[in-house]
Amino acid sequence: LFPSVRFGCEMAILHYLANQKHTTLAKLLSDAPHESIRLSGLLQGTNEEVLVELRKLLDQGYRSFKLKVGLNLQDDIEKTQAVIKMINGQALLHLDVNQGWSLNHAIQFVEEAGLAFIEYVEEPFQDINMIEEFVMRTTVPVALDESLTGMNFNEIKSIDGVDLLILKPTIIGSIEKTVKYIKEGTRLAISPVVSSLFESSLGILTLANLAGLTAHINYAGLDTVKWFKEDLLINPLKFDHGRMDISKRTVQSKDINFKLLTKIS
Repeated sequence: LFPSVRFGCEMAILHYLANQKHTTLAKLLSDAPHESIRLSGLLQGTNEEVLVELRKLLDQGYRSFKLKVGLNLQDDIEKTQAVIKMINGQALLHLDVNQGWSLNHAIQFVEEAGLAFIEYVEEPFQDINMIEEFVMRTTVPVALDESLTGMNFNEIKSIDGVDLLILKPTIIGSIEKTVKYIKEGTRLAISPVVSSLFESSLGILTLANLAGLTAHINYAGLDTVKWFKEDLLINPLKFDHGRMDISKRTVQSKDINFKLLTKIS
């Protein structure tokens, strides 16, 4: 099965088991999950679009942001400088490069855009062997996302400067495996950060429960529901000041708008 389908099957089974025990998914998987999680706002688009979205999310109480960069170095520098200026010390910023930099571009970016409020850089290079020199020369921590495919924890731990793991269960293809990543990453002092693709609100609720299992509450990358025209859940998810309460939220078939789904054989 495709990883996304495996994730969906596990999600259905585990929510069913949680409902049988009259509890949440997080409490099914852990004795002491966090009751709420902090969210990181997603910023992408033109400079103008990014700043409009940033202002809206700042006003809503978000205190962490993920900015997509890596296509054009000079545009990225200008956009990042504008974002840092608007944040003005109110929030943290991390950059998702999608392996779009060379080492020279990465160094130039940090020198010109500055280190202020940049929490970490996600997937700066196609060649992970560049990470150590980048961290040594800039002191900016690095997070792995796409590069995790096919890597074991000994390989991850051997790369100096990798401080975070971006975990996308829909790509990993397993809630069980994601939980193992969370536990092993925490054991090795590499912070796990649960992140989304473009799951429905039902998938986002599931990911939020997984984010509640992390030892330290990192800002989860779950700010993608806003791109959907309609919500799969009849009672939409609630985000309050950049936080999501998962302490009581469960989901049953009666909570889903099945009119939005297409049955396949």
